[in-house]
Amino acid sequence: MSENKWAVRKKFALASGVVFAFSLSQTCYYTGKEGSIGFLVFIFGWMGFAMGSGAAISWFANPLLAFSIYIARKNQKLALFSSIASFLLSFSFLLFDSVVANEGGGSQTITSIGIGYWTWLASHLIWMAAMFYTFEREGKPSAGPEDRTRYLH
Repeated sequence: MSENKWAVRKKFALASGVVFAFSLSQTCYYTGKEGSIGFLVFIFGWMGFAMGSGAAISWFANPLLAFSIYIARKNQKLALFSSIASFLLSFSFLLFDSVVANEGGGSQTITSIGIGYWTWLASHLIWMAAMFYTFEREGKPSAGPEDRTRYLH
């Protein structure tokens, strides 16, 4: 991968990280009058999956996003696919109408989605967009002038 593409990816990774960090300070969703703050959802969200909450599957977008950013320089195909999976998992939260509300496994209906969720989703979208934008296919001819002349003979 060219250094220019890597510089672009680093900027997108930083933007994704800033948006992700902001999402942690915001309310992700509301169950009635109560809202859930992103930081607490980030720390304890995996527990909902252990308790059988379908909505908690979207929490696994977090480690996938981190993995995608980590592996981007070494394996761009894997990074691209994991960024797509991370975005789809984060988006899947919208398919559920309830979340686990307590350690006893009781669930509550989601009444509305907060800005924390939308910024969290945006952080995944930003990184996925970076991966698509900078993806270099193997065997793709260079756009350099020396490569163009071979087709003119």
